[in-house]
Amino acid sequence: MTITRLLPRLAMMAIAGLASPGEAQTRTAPESETLKASAPTLVWERVIDVEPMGEPRSDELRYWHGPLGTLRGLTARPDGGALFVAHAANGEAARLVAIDGAGKDVFRHPLTPPAGRPKPGLFAATINGEAADKAWLLSTWSSLGAGDRPPVTELLAVDATGRAIQTRGLPPAIGRMKPADIARKATVLRRLKDGSLVAGGTAWHAPPVWWYARFTTTGNLLHEAVSAKFPDHVVDARGNEDGGYSLLMVDAGGGRETATIRRHGADGKLLARNAFDDVLALGCAVLVGPTLQLRVADAAERSPGAAPGNALVLHDVDRAVRRRVDLGTLRCTSLARAGDALVMVAEPAVETTPPTRIVVGFASTGEPRWRLDPAGEDVVVAPLADGGALVARVDKAGDKPVVKLARYRSP
Repeated sequence: MTITRLLPRLAMMAIAGLASPGEAQTRTAPESETLKASAPTLVWERVIDVEPMGEPRSDELRYWHGPLGTLRGLTARPDGGALFVAHAANGEAARLVAIDGAGKDVFRHPLTPPAGRPKPGLFAATINGEAADKAWLLSTWSSLGAGDRPPVTELLAVDATGRAIQTRGLPPAIGRMKPADIARKATVLRRLKDGSLVAGGTAWHAPPVWWYARFTTTGNLLHEAVSAKFPDHVVDARGNEDGGYSLLMVDAGGGRETATIRRHGADGKLLARNAFDDVLALGCAVLVGPTLQLRVADAAERSPGAAPGNALVLHDVDRAVRRRVDLGTLRCTSLARAGDALVMVAEPAVETTPPTRIVVGFASTGEPRWRLDPAGEDVVVAPLADGGALVARVDKAGDKPVVKLARYRSP
């Protein structure tokens, strides 16, 4: 199959979480559960200073505008507050922002573009805020108008007041890959048992290859790796009790792209590679155990007799689906995890006017905890370890659009 034929197919699968219809025929289906949950409790909601949607006012903003303007990397703090990266509404440079569990500002740390970049664009930003005394930001800066200079990836640590503790630059090359071909884009940055970090995502503009890296407790790079084939990407990472980590990824190492869990020891050595041979993509999926994933299965792989539509399934590497929660016609757009708490953003099969999104909280066992319906038109979420969630949305009710952030508590 040629690359041009393969990429559109993968894009559609990544959105839908598509798997082979033959998968359901190889296992006994558990009894399906319906999605029933009460509404969460609103703790607070406030406007945050983020360049909202609309026509970006500079090349840099245009380069990384998304559904919520320039908001990137929303993640939770241990106190129930938020960390994120964004440009201010006045168009100033990007900042790392912290808000506490009561909704009050903690700090705004300005992000300095790498040297020699006349028009830098923040290509990717992923944050880890699991520790109370330190937050980590893994960022990749591209170069708009800077010739052929390759992107630069940095790991920044700040303390509880927003003061920079250290910045570590990642090497321009990975193995045999040329610097010009590398564009690290982390989708996950997890803290392991000993306080060290593991990151994962992709490391190529197009087509993507999977990429992961392990860092010490002080941010030094221990090792990193990329796949030899494409199109691959790391979806999630999880620290294990033995000090190692597991990676959930789409991997073409076996000859075709399949959902795979790789388990690594504390030294980074590969201990096991388990492929879900009949699951071709992971549009919405997270790791909830060393060899256990929760994912949204498309209607195409439902078992005989199961309710029509999509479902959240608890799926082990022994190919057993241990739990199935029917989602009906809801289509998952994202699934995120913090500790034992998960949050899914979904859209209805029939779009409303104005468009709306539905947010559902789950336990790591797949049990539904709460449902926010509707949640808003454009929504970004971050699960809280206590079972609640942070929900950011664009509010267009006033004279001009603003971005609002709310904290919800599980009922």
